[in-house]
This record gives sequence, structure tokens and C-alpha cells, in this order.
Amino acid sequence: MAQLRQRFVDAAGDQADRIEALLRTGDVEGARQLAHGLAGRSGMFGFNELGEAARRVDEAEPAALPAQAEELLARLRTLARQG
Repeated sequence: MAQLRQRFVDAAGDQADRIEALLRTGDVEGARQLAHGLAGRSGMFGFNELGEAARRVDEAEPAALPAQAEELLARLRTLARQG
């Protein structure tokens, strides 16, 4: 389980980049799908605050999703830096 958790942490920066790229191109549904997956996996690995941020993105209205994503992106990048 520790190896899976570390792989999740190692991928956090890439996940942030993917979500940001999807939002830049207007693919709100793609960003929502990534956030949905992150919400479940975050909790499984004990990153509850990250999971809550991902859940808020997943459940956001399309117009509000980019603003909600800012917190998620910041948390993902912080996790990646802390590794």
C-alpha cells in the first residue's frame, strides 16, 4: 500500500497539469472526470482535504468549476513538492 500511496504522490503534479490543460481548452467535463477519480483515490490514501477539494470540483456547476479547481490545483502541487 505504501508504494501505491507514493505513486499517487509522485503523480500529483502531473494530475494538476492535466486538469489545468483541460480547463485551458474548455474541457470542463474532462477536468470533472479527473477530479472525480482524485476524490476517491485521495481518501483511500489519507489525503482527505485533497479529496474534499476534488469532490467540490466534481460537483461544481460548469461555470464555477474553474474557480473551484484553483484550490485543487494548489493542493496537488503542494503534495507534489512535499513528495
